[in-house]
Amino acid sequence: MAKVEWPAADKRSLIGKRIDRIDGPLKATGAAKYSYDINRPGMLWAKVVTSPHPHAEIIGIDTSAAEALPGVKGVWRDTEKEVRYAGEIVAAVAAVTEEIAEEAARLVKVQYKPLEHQVVDTDPSLSKDKASKKDQGNVDEAFAKAESPANMACRSSRIAAWNRTAR
Repeated sequence: MAKVEWPAADKRSLIGKRIDRIDGPLKATGAAKYSYDINRPGMLWAKVVTSPHPHAEIIGIDTSAAEALPGVKGVWRDTEKEVRYAGEIVAAVAAVTEEIAEEAARLVKVQYKPLEHQVVDTDPSLSKDKASKKDQGNVDEAFAKAESPANMACRSSRIAAWNRTAR
């Protein structure tokens, strides 16, 4: 490991020194403007409608109720007839407020015909050494055979949110 030579305390320009941030008082008082706070004239809110199916054929998308909702400025629907993964965007709406956009997305009705999953094991011999859903294996035995088992507690924070409406 490299040895770090820090300058003497009186020679340091940043470490251990008070640093005033230009936006500090604004953020601390709640007066700072974030992108969510900015509403430009004529700005629209968009919400998407996503597929709940991993693989399906789209039979039809009815956007008439969303289009008739006051405040809705535009509706888009996918022209593809096949959904390839859960969460795929199949329609979107744009409206003058976020609440109207959410309601319009809820009003979009999509009819699906679920299809067989795209991943099909046509040659079971390729996975003969792998555990299947029928034979999950013995966890205690696997840990006993492991070269260096690790005991740990893992946590994860949600770092992003995306409001999607599955229909």
